[in-house]
Amino acid sequence: MNSEVGEIERGFVPSKQYIAYFDILGYEQKIRDHGGAVKLANFLSGHIKHYKALVNQLNNTTLVLGDEARKIDIKMKVFSDNFILCSTANWKALATFVIYIQRGFVANNVFMRGSLCYGELYFEDEFVCGQGIIDAYKIENEVAIFPRIVIDDSYVKAAICSRKLQKNNTISENEAIQWVDKVSSYTVDFDGNKFLDYLKFEQQYYLDFKNDGYTNAAVKNLLNEHKKHIISNISSTSNKRILQKYNWCKYYHNNFCKAYNYRKYSID
Repeated sequence: MNSEVGEIERGFVPSKQYIAYFDILGYEQKIRDHGGAVKLANFLSGHIKHYKALVNQLNNTTLVLGDEARKIDIKMKVFSDNFILCSTANWKALATFVIYIQRGFVANNVFMRGSLCYGELYFEDEFVCGQGIIDAYKIENEVAIFPRIVIDDSYVKAAICSRKLQKNNTISENEAIQWVDKVSSYTVDFDGNKFLDYLKFEQQYYLDFKNDGYTNAAVKNLLNEHKKHIISNISSTSNKRILQKYNWCKYYHNNFCKAYNYRKYSID
């Protein structure tokens, strides 16, 4: 027995990972909105199967980012309404995939709250643990507050270090910071916290490919859905705590519309 425990302990080696942790805002209310736990479970199951299949397709492919090319190595687990994803090396692929998940759920009036951080994590089929997931949960619970996925400084710093290593430390700290800022889809919020900006991501995709005939129709469709869901959620609750969160969504939505000249989609 002792030898078996010792063997397990020798195999238990957490490693540094880019970590994403997020959950569904107002999970109990969503159960009621979907007509019960079974119907919500069916809805979530369909989405989760889609995202897991996509992860399997993406893994071991290469993400080209400017002058960098890195393999995608995302792992994903879901328990109830809790999502845990990680990557050992590809911070950009992980953040982009989380935005993709976030956009998909938002389009169905399911808003997410969570965090991205960098830390130690042990991740296998049956078991996930480590200081990294504790930190991610704490940031989600104490810092994110609103329906946003906050990016911890540990995540950004690790991405900057990764960029410098990729360039064999031939670039300065400021050059690495500028590059990470350029390729990241985040916005700095009113409280100084960075968060994943899925509206900005959609707009940037349009700008990157408009010369290839891509229009901003997807941006407009997303804004229409976003606006509709936010108005519905604000009008259907009298709970001050929940109202505060959807008022933040309104604030985020209107700031984007103002910044990118989509004022006709603003919420009054």
